Amino acid sequence: MFETKLYIEPSGQRNMVLLDQETGLPDFWSTLYITNSLRARQLRLGSIEKHLQSIQLLHIWCQLRNIKIIQRISSGESFSINEIDFLNTILKLRADELEKIFTYEKSKLNKEITKVEHPRSLWRILEAAPRQISPTVFNDRIHYIAKYVEWLANILSDKHGNGITREQIRSVGFNFKTHLNSLKIPAPKENFAESKSLKNSEIKRILEIVDPNSSENPWDSEATKVRNLAIILILLDTGIRSGELLNLKITDVLQGKTKHHGLQIVQRSGSLDDPRKRQRLPKSVQREVPLSDTAFRALNVYVTKVRAITPNADQTQYIFVSHSNSTLGQPIKSINSITDSIREITSIDLTPHVLRHTATWKYCVRMKKLGKEWGDFVELLLLKFGWTSEKSRSVRLYARQFVKEELFERQLEYQNEIEKEIRDALEAMDKVTTKSHD
Repeated sequence: MFETKLYIEPSGQRNMVLLDQETGLPDFWSTLYITNSLRARQLRLGSIEKHLQSIQLLHIWCQLRNIKIIQRISSGESFSINEIDFLNTILKLRADELEKIFTYEKSKLNKEITKVEHPRSLWRILEAAPRQISPTVFNDRIHYIAKYVEWLANILSDKHGNGITREQIRSVGFNFKTHLNSLKIPAPKENFAESKSLKNSEIKRILEIVDPNSSENPWDSEATKVRNLAIILILLDTGIRSGELLNLKITDVLQGKTKHHGLQIVQRSGSLDDPRKRQRLPKSVQREVPLSDTAFRALNVYVTKVRAITPNADQTQYIFVSHSNSTLGQPIKSINSITDSIREITSIDLTPHVLRHTATWKYCVRMKKLGKEWGDFVELLLLKFGWTSEKSRSVRLYARQFVKEELFERQLEYQNEIEKEIRDALEAMDKVTTKSHD
């Protein structure tokens, strides 16, 4: 079996490979694919991991069907419909179901692998029919695997021989890709409500919880309370991503002489001074974002009065550090535990992305109140929140909702005008009727 393995290169660059658990060696072909295809396109580590996880599923399929994929492609023999349909079943498995497959395979390491012919045979291993993953995840898996197999076929075609032509080998990859792509599930239409903005009452409730003096505050130490308050205020204020927040250094704080405070969002890929194996990096463009007085004061209190006296914190420039004994002073790795704790108390569906969504939509509402049309401030929206193009999925969702609300308001105005005309007509009719009775 294979597992994904994260490692740090001497340059500080983080990378991943698919590791053979039996030999302890990286898988040759997937490693070559990562190097020559994925890293050459400068894909982020998270994207590379998703590719490898999908290729891992491909290996499971090969083991269950006793398929030697390199030999199969090199032979010019296409994959059968039944084989690809069985792969379709594998790709729909959830992580916990995959774990059962791993266990099943491990139990047979010293035995001859029996070919599994039918999906229902797989269900017996799982002791139940597989539960469905989301269409998006499923379609991504198909896309990654189809691209990989097509790449394999193109590479292997250069070594054709024994009466097998280059075109025959490449057709294996093309046919595989075509058939697999035909199994994609239509994804649901983009829905603005998928990432809903917090209501004002919900924001108020969250701020009550994170108040360091609140009896409901879920954290024990005063240092953690102050840190988490600063984090929540910054995310609500700026809408920066969690990775961008975790990547902030002391030098990224822009302190103006008046009220013009802000933060620099900087790319630091391959940073050697980051002790975290999984670096949290900005997802998109570098930029400067303004910071309100309230958020800046909270950040300043944390940095100057809490972080400054935290043991080991002087060993790193990253702003937000751990205040737990085991990791004291080290940069924190995630903020999900913070939002999880708040969600447990309030039952508010809170995640770091919901905070980003809230800040972004509040900005759109503010622009609308100022009488701005969408096209007038979309460039500012991109600069503030870090999207590279107005064609990005997120920006399209905000644009659609913005226009929807505009149309709704105009419809209400139209209805009010019509109602006034109707009232005027009825009043006129009443007057005429009254005169005729007189």
